[in-house]
Amino acid sequence: MRTVFILITGLLIGLVTNAQKKPIDHSVYDSWQSIGERMLSANGKYLAYVINHQEGDGELLIRALDGGYEKRIPRAYQVSISDDSRFLVARIKPL
Repeated sequence: MRTVFILITGLLIGLVTNAQKKPIDHSVYDSWQSIGERMLSANGKYLAYVINHQEGDGELLIRALDGGYEKRIPRAYQVSISDDSRFLVARIKPL
């Protein structure tokens, strides 16, 4: 009986030590992303948003909400979609 108790306790301690999370340090912060500007077209078919990286340049994502189209434009910002949803205008940051 005592051997079973020691075995179960040892297994539980092993599971707890394996389940510990990695501590957060400065290398983790560099991989974080945030959503900046976001815009929905007038007819509701397209969504455009800017993903800002903690380290480096961001990128503009344009998606059709029906899932048929997706485009990524690096370094784009200040997005504007025309009223008829045919054109998208954005500025691009220099390298």
